[in-house]
Amino acid sequence: MSQSPTPLRDSLENLRDRAAETQPKSEQAKQVLADLQAGVQATLARPGEPEARHAHGLREPLTSSIAHFEDEHAELVLAIQVVLDNLSAIGL
Repeated sequence: MSQSPTPLRDSLENLRDRAAETQPKSEQAKQVLADLQAGVQATLARPGEPEARHAHGLREPLTSSIAHFEDEHAELVLAIQVVLDNLSAIGL
């Protein structure tokens, strides 16, 4: 049974895709990206449960990751901001 698309799920999937295309230069940024990818994937992988319930734990890592990517990875930062906006829209 597939998940119904929601703005949050769509934005998380977009973020997952943008993160997969991102090639950070510094080791620190690579680790931040790996942690971000793991959190997004774990949230998306929970079948039958609303991702909003699990996505609230992503807010802080998403927010702090922006500083690592804002200068060189604008598309990734935009995808992060869309997820943050969707979390805000549902009260998280």
